[in-house]
Amino acid sequence: MLRSRAAAVLALSVLTLAGGLQSPSFAVDASTTITLNVTGCDGCVFQAQNATDVASPFNGPKAKVTKGVAVMTVPTAQTVGMVLTLQPSWTSESNAEPLVVFQYKGAAPGQRITKSQAMTYKKASPCWAGTDAAQAQIRITVRRVWAPAFDPGNANPGRTQLPLAWVVPTQVAPTPFWPTYKGVLATQNVVECGA
Repeated sequence: MLRSRAAAVLALSVLTLAGGLQSPSFAVDASTTITLNVTGCDGCVFQAQNATDVASPFNGPKAKVTKGVAVMTVPTAQTVGMVLTLQPSWTSESNAEPLVVFQYKGAAPGQRITKSQAMTYKKASPCWAGTDAAQAQIRITVRRVWAPAFDPGNANPGRTQLPLAWVVPTQVAPTPFWPTYKGVLATQNVVECGA
């Protein structure tokens, strides 16, 4: 039962957001260099993605964490509604792509969330409100949580460690919020944040 519940939660349907984001003003060809300061995930790879324009989704650069830092440059216009995906540096047997949480439902902007607190939240948003600045810094904490492994055809699949990733401190993120598993937010689909 736990395995099927975990699989159902991790196999989230397309995340769709109906409004809520205010677009900052920016030059059409402007770019933003984002520095990710990451705790607990050296060797992990982050990627910026934006599907607010479903007809022309943005798959940004990948950035590997080295000594707690990863840097990527994206078009400033793509920061509004951007999500960060995460490829952990360890083997994680999951059928969904982990996402960085910008805000857990019920967490106040500016709040510093601990792992034990993050694991209690049932819903979260992976959408960034964006920036019009040339430079941005996002602090991310990553921890591991145990979950049933995704191993089709195996009656006793065992367990795996999923990456639990969230922004510190909590930022304002648009509603609605999507279901999590032990605080982990993941999807099998393109994430559409509203604009």
